[in-house]
Amino acid sequence: SLQKSKFYQEEVEFLGYIVAKNVIKTDPKKVETILNFPVPTTLRQLRSFLGMIGYYRKFIKNYAKIAKPLTIHLSGENGRVSQHMSKKIKIRLEQEGLLAIEKMKSILVE
Repeated sequence: SLQKSKFYQEEVEFLGYIVAKNVIKTDPKKVETILNFPVPTTLRQLRSFLGMIGYYRKFIKNYAKIAKPLTIHLSGENGRVSQHMSKKIKIRLEQEGLLAIEKMKSILVE
């Protein structure tokens, strides 16, 4: 409706991004959610984290390389389990995985 419409905006929120003239940025509210996401302890939580941060992968140079210590948990038998079972499968991230999470989070806030 016309009442809900806004015209001549300097920037707009669109599909998780802030779009301005010649610039596309991450949405600070979405980034805040990622920053507050706890360290994953189950396969389901890891999938959720990778899904959220993967949405902004174009802002993270070498995303695939940085995320590799996390994505290895998705391969093999664990990668083929159902969504229902994935919340029961515990994972233990090694130091490399924990560092990957922190690195990706810090890049998003730069």
